[in-house]
Amino acid sequence: MDLTREEEAGLDGKYGEATSIAYNILWSVGQLTEAKRLIDISSAHVSGVAYNTIGDAGLKFLSSISESGKFSVHTTVNPTGMDLNQWKKLGIDPGYAEKQQTIVAAYLKLGAIPSFTCLPYEGVNVPKKGSHVSWAETSAAIYANSILGLKTNRESALTALASAITGKIPLSDFHKTDALKPNIIIKVHPELTGTLDYGLLGYYAGRVADEGPIGFEGIKSIKNDEAKSLSAGLGTTGASGTFLLDYEPSGVEKVSFTSTEKRRTRDDLSRADQGDNVVLGCPHYSLAEITQLYKILKGRKFTKRCLIFCSRYTFGKANDLGLIGNLTRAGCEFVCDSCPDFTPLMGLLDVDTIVTDSCKGCHYIHKQHSVDVALMDTNQIVEENCK
Repeated sequence: MDLTREEEAGLDGKYGEATSIAYNILWSVGQLTEAKRLIDISSAHVSGVAYNTIGDAGLKFLSSISESGKFSVHTTVNPTGMDLNQWKKLGIDPGYAEKQQTIVAAYLKLGAIPSFTCLPYEGVNVPKKGSHVSWAETSAAIYANSILGLKTNRESALTALASAITGKIPLSDFHKTDALKPNIIIKVHPELTGTLDYGLLGYYAGRVADEGPIGFEGIKSIKNDEAKSLSAGLGTTGASGTFLLDYEPSGVEKVSFTSTEKRRTRDDLSRADQGDNVVLGCPHYSLAEITQLYKILKGRKFTKRCLIFCSRYTFGKANDLGLIGNLTRAGCEFVCDSCPDFTPLMGLLDVDTIVTDSCKGCHYIHKQHSVDVALMDTNQIVEENCK
């Protein structure tokens, strides 16, 4: 892989230890992916923020990197393992909180924007279409390629961190061409209504496709939250980094997503008929989803605990619209900065079952917290858990 003089100097340590480590990471990835050179990026989104995901070794590494490194591009970060403002109220252990705060402090010292969300495209300035970026959150990377017209591979926490420091990424895979050609076409037969249906489609598509682009035949348009759910489902089970809508070329393998496949996918995911608690927001609930929940409730109140995970930015916007007060009175609790998949808060609920409207949430909550999860659309959750 060819490097410029400046890149070679960074690799050799001229700009400090952190930059040298970052360039070495990108050099190794570039060699593995047969990249010819590094290219500039417009932004980075870094994962590996929750203490549950990186542990003491990651904490030590980040603290060390932050002593000599700085992010050189606009960099947002994934959710932490707790609500940074109300962790005491929620019962988070002080020892855990101290370690999580150390991780947060390291990222802020590096120059991260304190987004703490898996939606780096809500509430921030998104680069213009065609820009190269380095996004580590899987669902966000797929959304970036498919909906925003950006170019990113599904980066790891380390490569996105290295890109944030150097402002570079190896020229490989999705960065190399504008002419994306699906290796498989999924013909969508049933009409899809709502985010759950699109999440099920994505979950199914990830199982039947390889790492290449996926074409969906029969979907001409899609709402942002439906695309978010589709991206999240696809990222949960598959390796693909992008999808194309209303795609009908010849000579490409086709499979069908029928009502039968939709039902089977849901049956595979859902391990309970009901939930002791309601958990929403994986990926984070958007402002549109919070607004929609308010409309669905129509003055009703949850009969059991309901946690809604969202970014602090989204929470602020919803509060400005008067939604937070109304939803709180309806029994909703908002958890900012955090994610239901990787937080000790889920264990503190002390329940056997949870109900959610997210395929990704259903998959990871069961996997990470060993509880059975009921999967329902938002309307059904309200009908069965409110009065």
